Amino acid sequence: MTNYIPDGTVIPDMLASAEAFAAFCTARGVPVPSNGDALLHAVTPLVLDAASDAWYDVDPATGLAVSPMIADALTDATCLQALAWAKLNIDPDTGGVITAGIRTGKGIGSARVSYADTADAAAARAAAVTGLVPAAVTRLRQVNLITGTAWSIG
Repeated sequence: MTNYIPDGTVIPDMLASAEAFAAFCTARGVPVPSNGDALLHAVTPLVLDAASDAWYDVDPATGLAVSPMIADALTDATCLQALAWAKLNIDPDTGGVITAGIRTGKGIGSARVSYADTADAAAARAAAVTGLVPAAVTRLRQVNLITGTAWSIG
């Protein structure tokens, strides 16, 4: 499925195919998540948003990058984000709402163990719902789809 905005611009629903995601996971020795397609659909807008200031040629029928280098980077970033969501148990069917907490402690009887980094882990998990994980950002920066400096024309 493809989305269109009023001026006729095509916005792709997925920047990575299920096959590309399966190959990505397999190359890392990770099982393909059962909700892989849902993950790819859900993270694609995050990747597109992160690269929204970049200029690159797209196929007018699909909205996908025509340059293999750019297309590969967008696919990789999408797969990195989708795998991170899978590992963090972020369910795309919740619409971006985090429904499960991160354990802050554990106890048996009077013995208690707490984890010092739970606040950081919770913050990182929440950030992954609305933004790209660092590995995905790095991949997009490698091909200048995200830059660290602003520039203007004119």
